[in-house]
Amino acid sequence: MKKLEAIPLVFALMTMVCLVGCSKFSGSSSGFLEEISGVWRAKTDATMISIVYTDKKIRLLFGDNAIPVTLGEIDNDNKTVNLNLTLDGKPAVWTIRQVWDKENKSSHLVLTLQNGIQDELTFVRKISSDDLNRIANAEARSQGGAIGEAAKPAETVNAATPAPTTQQPQDTTEMTWSPSFDCSKVSNGPERLICSNKELSAADVQLAQTFKTALRASHDKSALKREQNSWLKDKRDVCSDAATMLQVYQERIAELSK
Repeated sequence: MKKLEAIPLVFALMTMVCLVGCSKFSGSSSGFLEEISGVWRAKTDATMISIVYTDKKIRLLFGDNAIPVTLGEIDNDNKTVNLNLTLDGKPAVWTIRQVWDKENKSSHLVLTLQNGIQDELTFVRKISSDDLNRIANAEARSQGGAIGEAAKPAETVNAATPAPTTQQPQDTTEMTWSPSFDCSKVSNGPERLICSNKELSAADVQLAQTFKTALRASHDKSALKREQNSWLKDKRDVCSDAATMLQVYQERIAELSK
């Protein structure tokens, strides 16, 4: 009799464990995506990135460009989500990871592109109605599901392929050169200096190509990327004139060519 009475109790306990476990798993994935919904600032080039999760869909905005993506695999334990998209007609995957500080009081995001380039995103604000309107307008402007060059995030340290040549008025002449990044999206003085100078633009393209070769041969790619980012911040971006910056570029090219 005691054994028979125990069976319903065990069954009830097992049912409760299953329900609690299933509820936690299904709720935490959407909760995680809701947590990362907001406006974020990229550390590399200060691009404003808007992420919105609604109705089991992700909407993404880089600056003023809508990025068509679909939800991929969600890793609840590691707080990561894969985003499926199309780049230059080919399928690609970006990954967003939420990273909390030691006190578990604040978090930032790490965006990893399809080529391994990473950028840290800092929280700016929650999504507002104005942000939703901007996203809707950007989505209306976008055509097709593929991302063009103008919509891609900046890849500061691995821009091996020069950006399409742009023509911008400068005094009474027109620029007929281009560095390794898009001059229409420059965010600081050093980049504007490079865009306005033919020799610096050529040096920037040469450095991007040299860096790509060095990265391919490196045994510690992460360390080399960190070193390149430090060089950009501490060496290149402190130059105030073209001659000094050109010398800094030439020295860096020589270092990476060894």
